[in-house]
Amino acid sequence: MMMPMAKPAPDWAELTRAERAILAPLAERWDDLPPHRRLHLLRVADRWQDMTPEQRARFSGDLRRLESLSPDERRQLHDQRRRMEAMPEHERRLHRERLEHFQRLPPDERERLRERWLQMSPEERQEIRERSGSPGR
Repeated sequence: MMMPMAKPAPDWAELTRAERAILAPLAERWDDLPPHRRLHLLRVADRWQDMTPEQRARFSGDLRRLESLSPDERRQLHDQRRRMEAMPEHERRLHRERLEHFQRLPPDERERLRERWLQMSPEERQEIRERSGSPGR
């Protein structure tokens, strides 16, 4: 006799009131998310009570930003995450350190660097990556 398979992740209607409140920015897309994403988000929601106010604000902001992305931007973000996961640990650590350094810069300096990067040719960007030892994109 075959046992019915357990549902891998609950639909929106099956979430508790508290889970729906925390995950509200994803309400319209929840049932379309892959089961592994739903389960990951539910694990984070379960830790909500243990989070600091800063961690809660970051998580909520991340959800709102994710929801505001176009499907193409979400795909690009997913591809970028896969590339990061495929990097050796020392490269990931270097990348995180550089990102943290960039995020500590004053907003006007970050914007100036962002604009400069966008104006560069692909060859100029690759040259900078090679000089800094960053993995290519």
